[in-house]
Amino acid sequence: MSRTRISLALILLLTACGGQSPSNPPVDDSPDLEQAAIASGAIDDASKVDPSGLFLRRHEGGADMLCMIPDGDREYRFGALAMSGGKSRCMGRGRAKRAGQLLVLRFDKPSRCIIVAQYEGDRVALAGAVDLECDKLCTERASFAGVSVPRVSSSSGVAESVRGLDGEPMCRRPS
Repeated sequence: MSRTRISLALILLLTACGGQSPSNPPVDDSPDLEQAAIASGAIDDASKVDPSGLFLRRHEGGADMLCMIPDGDREYRFGALAMSGGKSRCMGRGRAKRAGQLLVLRFDKPSRCIIVAQYEGDRVALAGAVDLECDKLCTERASFAGVSVPRVSSSSGVAESVRGLDGEPMCRRPS
């Protein structure tokens, strides 16, 4: 039997068996398990944790950042920055609405970019695919797609102190 046929046979066998192997046991990520962890205090209930503050991740290409300050009931002003190295970067400001564990980020003009992000209390993860309108906020090969940032501060004051690449506050209340 050729190597190709053996490989194909193994792939079909693993697929028929559900793709599980002893080194990769199935993970129970059911809502019951999450609720039990919340009830025990092992993790915070993200639906009750205010997203105001600063989320930041430094990496070899620069840094990704999201700041949020309150601007009404379950509404926020935000600023976002994603750097991909060199002159490749995205930057924008706008308004966010919270819907459970989701944040709907609507950027100010000139873009009509809207991104839905997953909010986990200690982290914000932007969608892996974003609208073409979001390209107006970016240079070269940069994108907001898939950006994930951990919380570094819960303080609105810290969020308001962050400045963008243009020198202006990233999270600012409208004047």
